[in-house]
Amino acid sequence: MNPELQRYIWLELSTQRLVLMPLIQILFFTVLLAGQYYGDPTDLASTAFWLVVLLGGAWGTRLAGEAVIDEVNAGTWDQQRLSSLSPWSMTWGKLVGAPVFTWYGCIPLLLVIVVCMALDEGASSAAFFGMMTLLMVVSSHAVSLLASLHTTLHGTVLSRRVSFGLQLTGLMALTPWALLLSFDLSAGF
Repeated sequence: MNPELQRYIWLELSTQRLVLMPLIQILFFTVLLAGQYYGDPTDLASTAFWLVVLLGGAWGTRLAGEAVIDEVNAGTWDQQRLSSLSPWSMTWGKLVGAPVFTWYGCIPLLLVIVVCMALDEGASSAAFFGMMTLLMVVSSHAVSLLASLHTTLHGTVLSRRVSFGLQLTGLMALTPWALLLSFDLSAGF
């Protein structure tokens, strides 16, 4: 396993977090379903989609963007660059590893989206929508990580304001996808 990814798994996926995320999701959907708000599977898929946008898109983009910035600010970035890890394994480790907890929460939500859409629209359109949603989140993480990597060329300590600006670049990559996919979801894919 990728050592960078393994490090993030050890840091981010504590026992409390592994238990708390599914409990919060179950509680959230139980309250929504008990409120008799949902009679159509598309409504449930729409709610799960917007939770993916918030959890994976917004929070995960923030975590992916701060992965390199935190290393630079802690003074460990040069040590990581000089380690035996290849640049690709370090990139994938940070891209998937930094937001690993948000991925842990998004995977069940993506399954809810695909199952609900398969009941309403068919399996092929549900699988396509699920893949596009997954691609939306990955691209926002990648843009945020790329922007933070670009700022490390000078090796200076970065402020939280700069970090927030870099995360906005990832969110700007997320926004058109989210709006397009939500329109397709509401219009009946």
